[in-house]
Amino acid sequence: MNLIDAFRKSRRGTFEKEINVKNSGIHRQYDVAKRVGIENEAMERAKEHFENLGYKVIDVSKEDKGWDFEVSKDGEELYVEVKGLSGENVNIELTPNEYEKMQNNKDKYRIFVLTNADKKKGDYYIFSFEGDKILKDENKNKELTIEERTGARCRGSL
Repeated sequence: MNLIDAFRKSRRGTFEKEINVKNSGIHRQYDVAKRVGIENEAMERAKEHFENLGYKVIDVSKEDKGWDFEVSKDGEELYVEVKGLSGENVNIELTPNEYEKMQNNKDKYRIFVLTNADKKKGDYYIFSFEGDKILKDENKNKELTIEERTGARCRGSL
């Protein structure tokens, strides 16, 4: 199904599946209620995870800092960006702000990724920066390769 067909179906209220964005490997959830539910589940699970480890967790997601939580314990402070996915594949996108903040805070920045978040039984990964273009989850020995992208939005005037 191409994006135009997906849009037409969504206008009729029947399109609730993820759309695979061509060549990116990233799936977009266009059902707003599902997307919000996935995000909320991921935030709850991340907060619970760090609190169970004895961290103090402060939600800064509304402050546009480039991460969602500031967690601290015994003088250690981490900046945690949270990503929720409805599937099992761990492919994520960072906003330009998130990516810049990750680059500027390599030692403190973590990305908490919850898979199958819509089923409330998903597995999670916590990625940290390792090397030049690698994010690694030490517990599950999973790596993500960073692919930098640039883009622009072009708008006409009225």
